[in-house]
Amino acid sequence: RDLARNEVKIVVAAASGRGPALAAAAVDDAVRLAARAGAVLRRLARSGDDVAASAGAAARSAASGLDDLAKFRGELGLAQGEGTLARLDVGGHSFYGINAHGQPVSLRVNAITRTHAEADAFQQAANAGLIGGRGTLYVDRALCLACGQNGGVRAMMRQLGLVELEVITPQGTQVIRP
Repeated sequence: RDLARNEVKIVVAAASGRGPALAAAAVDDAVRLAARAGAVLRRLARSGDDVAASAGAAARSAASGLDDLAKFRGELGLAQGEGTLARLDVGGHSFYGINAHGQPVSLRVNAITRTHAEADAFQQAANAGLIGGRGTLYVDRALCLACGQNGGVRAMMRQLGLVELEVITPQGTQVIRP
């Protein structure tokens, strides 16, 4: 829904008489947003399959989770180093997040973490009503200070009632407990 609003804003800007160059750029932006929205929708449709495969989820290695994010990055057309992606596995479900997501975050978290991929994934889990248990968070880059050392991820895991969260990044694995 938010992607659709952004596309409308782009079309309105193009139609407001700001010139053909800006209109062409707006069309290019709209096409890029539509492609990314399609990739996100395909990924969300596939994430429902995770429930049926929850027994296999326990056997997934750290490398496969990070490989999954690399594949998702390609589906979104994001260059390596452009933005951050996260996947939160909890309660037999996988939730995918992207930084600068623009989605409302009702979880209590610091202002920096609020816009990050980790918050996007945790908020989706909260919206799905998942509470308690253990989780695994895959992030395709190291946690920033706000999410890691300053406690953004720990605050969100507490709000979901998780007793343990394994965080896997390309730099290694750490376990966070409330």
